[in-house]
Amino acid sequence: MGGLVLTAITGGRHLPLMFVFLVMYNLSNPFCGEALYKVWSQESFPVNARATAQGFTYAIARFVFAGFALVTPAMMDWSPSDLFWMLAALALVSQPFGTMLMRRAVPEGPKAASVGPVPAIR
Repeated sequence: MGGLVLTAITGGRHLPLMFVFLVMYNLSNPFCGEALYKVWSQESFPVNARATAQGFTYAIARFVFAGFALVTPAMMDWSPSDLFWMLAALALVSQPFGTMLMRRAVPEGPKAASVGPVPAIR
């Protein structure tokens, strides 16, 4: 989100700051978005419905983002800074949901395995 705010402040007009934004984005991207969604969807649906549910929700998301991609060029033409402020606001709104999903995926404590002692290798 910091990179989006940095870009919104500058309006995307300063190349060195855009480089900083891209570095910040690429460092944070593995911890959010699609990667988190894949883990969440595997944990949330029953085994026999995972592929169907994941494909269905992916399709819905792709249609929504394709619609947004149609208006993004017009928004960039109107005001690049406002577009990045909006993206930063959307990231801020979605952050609690991502945090909730990550906390849900982490078990409460270590799982006790009662398999007995491990036999020694001779």
